[in-house]
Amino acid sequence: MLNTFYHRGCSSFTQGDPGDPCLSFIDLVFIFAVAVGAGLAMADERIAIIGFVISLGIAVFFFLVALAVAPFLGLQDPIIQDRFLNQSFLIAFRYVFPFPLMVSLFGVVTGLYLEGKYRISEV
Repeated sequence: MLNTFYHRGCSSFTQGDPGDPCLSFIDLVFIFAVAVGAGLAMADERIAIIGFVISLGIAVFFFLVALAVAPFLGLQDPIIQDRFLNQSFLIAFRYVFPFPLMVSLFGVVTGLYLEGKYRISEV
């Protein structure tokens, strides 16, 4: 998420929408592939879904911390700090919801299905 955030170049971002996450189809494919791999690594459905929710929460937390470090360390003006922090929460929400969340959940379920069908973890 941070690499995409710092290297955004989509038209809506460059034309004045700083909250646009600029996620491309390739980014969603990578998210899906990682989620399928995570689903394949788990044999128990309950643990996989709980792990999905916990890892999503941790990822959003670290993303917000990375965006908010500069204002909290005083590296920005106090006037800009409030706007930047509000914008970082908006960007984090738009990075996660709706498409990346659904693609990731679908990837985990697909990985669990493949794990259950082929029993990859028992090999």
